[in-house]
Amino acid sequence: MKTTILAIAFIAFCFCASAQWTWQNPLPQGNSLIAVDLHSSGTGIAAGLYGAIVKTTDGGNSWIHLPPPAHAHFTSASVVDHNTYYLVGTDGISLKTTDGGNNWIELNSGTTKQLNALHFPTLSTGYAVGDSGIILKYTTETDQWTILPNFIARNLNSVYFTDQNTGIAVGRWGTILRTTNGGASWSMILTNHDFDFRSVHFFNDNHGLIVGVHGFVLKTTNGGLNWTTIYCGVDCELQSVYFKDINTAFILGWCSPPEIGIFRKSTDGGLTWSAVSGINTGLWAMSLLDQNTGVAVGAYGSILQTVDGGTSWTNLLEGPTESLTSVHFPDPLTGYVVGWQGSVLKTTNGGDNWITISEGAFNRLRSVFFVNQNTGYIAGHYGTVLKTIDGGENWTTLLTGTDQYESVFFLDENTGFVCGYPGKILKTTDGGISWDSQQLGPNPNLRALWFTDSQTGYMAGGQYSSGMIFKTVDGGETWDLVLNDAPSLLFDICFPDENTGYAAGIHGTIMKTSDGGLSWVQHPTGTYLTLTSTHFFDSNKGYVVGSAGTIFLTVNGGETWIQHPRIGDWLESVWLTDANIAYVVGDGGAILKTDEAFILSSPQIPKPAIHFELFPNPASQSITIRHHIETGGTSLIEIYNMAGQRLVKDSFNKETVLDVSSFQPGIYLVRVQTGAFIESKKLVVY
Repeated sequence: MKTTILAIAFIAFCFCASAQWTWQNPLPQGNSLIAVDLHSSGTGIAAGLYGAIVKTTDGGNSWIHLPPPAHAHFTSASVVDHNTYYLVGTDGISLKTTDGGNNWIELNSGTTKQLNALHFPTLSTGYAVGDSGIILKYTTETDQWTILPNFIARNLNSVYFTDQNTGIAVGRWGTILRTTNGGASWSMILTNHDFDFRSVHFFNDNHGLIVGVHGFVLKTTNGGLNWTTIYCGVDCELQSVYFKDINTAFILGWCSPPEIGIFRKSTDGGLTWSAVSGINTGLWAMSLLDQNTGVAVGAYGSILQTVDGGTSWTNLLEGPTESLTSVHFPDPLTGYVVGWQGSVLKTTNGGDNWITISEGAFNRLRSVFFVNQNTGYIAGHYGTVLKTIDGGENWTTLLTGTDQYESVFFLDENTGFVCGYPGKILKTTDGGISWDSQQLGPNPNLRALWFTDSQTGYMAGGQYSSGMIFKTVDGGETWDLVLNDAPSLLFDICFPDENTGYAAGIHGTIMKTSDGGLSWVQHPTGTYLTLTSTHFFDSNKGYVVGSAGTIFLTVNGGETWIQHPRIGDWLESVWLTDANIAYVVGDGGAILKTDEAFILSSPQIPKPAIHFELFPNPASQSITIRHHIETGGTSLIEIYNMAGQRLVKDSFNKETVLDVSSFQPGIYLVRVQTGAFIESKKLVVY
C-alpha cells in the first residue's frame, strides 16, 4: 500500500477530478517554489511543488499564477526568450511553451527518473540532469531529448554549461562531472568531499562556485578542473548559488526547520561570506535580471525581490503564511479562518479578499464557529476560548488554562460546546459566561464536535491506533461511546442530516453511519495519509482533506472517492457553502476555493495518439493491449483507478496480456506510451 501511495504523489497525469482550486491566500499562490529564471526581456517564471507556476513580465515587480499544466513537482525552469520556457520535474516530466505559458506541450524525456536541473547555454541547446545519473540533451532541431552516456548512477542535482560544449554537473556524494564535447563523454573531478552538492553556477568560462549541505562552498578559477573548499560560516542546507559578477555572488538555502532561511553574499569572489539581513523563510533558487534587479524564491510561494544589487530584499508574497487550522462560513459570503500563531482572518465577499482582523494575541487557535455574521467563538490550546459579538472586530477571552481545546460548536448564540484533550468537554448555556465540565475516560483525545439538533450531538477522537465516537441525545448532559474500534484516531466528524454522518482520521480512515451512529462502516479512499477534516453539503456530496495536500471528493455518499490534484502541503480544514463552492485552509497560510461543478477530465497536455487496441472491454479476467507503432523499443503501460492510484506499471513489445481478475468492479484508466506517442482509454472491469 505504501508504494502505491508514493506513486500517487508523483503522477504527472491522472484521471482525476478537474475542479479548479483558486488561491485566495497567500497571493499569487502558496506552494513552495523550487526554481526561477529571469530573461533579459523582463519575462520570468518560477515553478515548484504541486504544479506551481508563476509568471512575471515586468522584471519581477508583479507576478501572476498560471494554471498548473501538470500535477507534478517542478524542479527547474529555463526562459530562453519572451515566449519560450522549459520546465522539468518528477517522473521525468519535461514541458515546453512557445506562447508565454498559455499552452504547454510535453517533451518525451525518455526517462521516468526525477529530473532535478535544467540549463540552456544557447537558444537551441539545453541540458538536464536527474536521479540515478541521468543526463539529457535537447536541441530545437529535433525538438526532443536524447539520453547521454554516463558512467555514474548517483543522483545529479545541478548542471551548468559555460558554452554549448563545456559543462559541469554536480550531485550526490561529492560528485562533480565535467564535459568538453557537449556531453558525449564526462570525466570525474575528484575532491575530498562525500556530501551532496546541490547547485553549480559560473560567471564566465573559468570562475564557478558549487554549494551543498553543511554550508560548504567550492570555488574554481580554471573552468572546473580544480576546486578550493570554503566554509560559508553556518552548517545549513545550501540549495543554490548565483554569480552576479566576478566578485559578487549569493548563496541561499535553509537551516532546520525549513522556515529558517539562510542567505549569504560575497563581494570577493566567494572567499568570504556575510549574512543578508531580514530573511526569515527557506529559499530554493534565485535569478538576476541585471546588476540591480533579481528575485529569490522558496517556501510557501515566497518571492523575494532586490532592486539594489542584493543589499536588501522584499518579500512580494501577499498575506499571512502561518499555518491556518480552521475555516467556517456562517453564510455564503461571510467566512472566518483562524491560525496556529493566533491570526483571525475574515472575508465578506466569498473569499475575494481576506482581512486579518486579529493577530498574535493568542497562539495555537484550533477551531472557529460562527452562529451568525456577528457572534462567533474560537477554541484553542492553552485552554483558550474566545468570543466576539461584532463580527470579529473585538474578542473577549472566556477561558484560559492548560487544556488543549480542539473543537467548538454552538447551537445558537448562547448554547455551545468545546472539547479537547485530555478527554474534556465543556458546555455553556449563557453565551460563555459559565461552563459545565465533563471528563470522559480514559482521557481520549477529543478532536471534533457536531450537533444535528439541540439534543443530538457527536464527538470524534480516540487514541492514535483506536478511533472513538461519542453520542449524546440529551443536549450534552451524558455521552455514550458508540464506536470504539475505528482503525485510527479520528480528527473530524460531520452530519449532513440526522442519520448520515462521516468521520475522518489517521491512515486514510473514513467512517460512515446511515442510522444516526448506531453502526459505522469504513469507506476506504485508497490512501494511507492523514485525513484531517471532512464536510458534506448533503448526504451524498462531500470532501475530505488532509496531509500532503490531499483532497478527496465523493458524490455518492462515500461509495467511491475521487482524488483531486494535490495542492498545498498539510490541509487542516474544509467547508462547503453550497453544492459547488468549497474552501480549504492549511499550512503556509493556504486558503483555496473551488466554485466549479465536479467533472472528470483526461490529461491536459496533448500528445500524438497510438490508437492501441484494448480487448475485451468490459473484462473480468484478463485484457490484451496491442499496438502497431514501429519504434524499435519497448512501450510503457500504466493502469490507474478512479482515485488516481497507479495499480500497474509495466513494459511490453507491441502486445501484452494483463491479469485484472483481482480488480474491484469499476472504471479504470489504461495509459500506453510508446516513444513520443501516448494514448489513454477507459477500461470497465465487472
